[in-house]
Amino acid sequence: MADDISDIPAILRRPLPAKAAEKAKGDTPKAKATTPPQAPVTPPEAPKKAKGKGAKGEGGKPAIEPAKAAVDAYGFKLDTIKSKAAAMYASKRGATVVEVKEALGSLQLNLLKDVEKRGFTIERTKEKTGSRSVTRYKIVTK
Repeated sequence: MADDISDIPAILRRPLPAKAAEKAKGDTPKAKATTPPQAPVTPPEAPKKAKGKGAKGEGGKPAIEPAKAAVDAYGFKLDTIKSKAAAMYASKRGATVVEVKEALGSLQLNLLKDVEKRGFTIERTKEKTGSRSVTRYKIVTK
């Protein structure tokens, strides 16, 4: 029969959980002795640890607040490529993408969109240089 576990070799038998083993033996579970409820024991309060790296603790250095980077009028960190490109676009004549790339060695295509999202207006003027036209961008301050 399928219910008889004596047919299954010992190596393939899985041990029964405690409750199932008790039922299989036919023993009835014994009632547990009840004890009166006791007040919960609270462990002694441990010293609070400081959060973050470098917090003063066991042999650690005191925490140093990160300095906030200085930003230009357009919200970019000073002396970065974006800051320099924004200064070129904000100059009296403005700048073309080619001029910015030649001066900084990097294309700053999304910079104008970022500046526009920050509330500045961008003047776009088409210039004819030779056989092709080039757009000159100028950031107009608020």
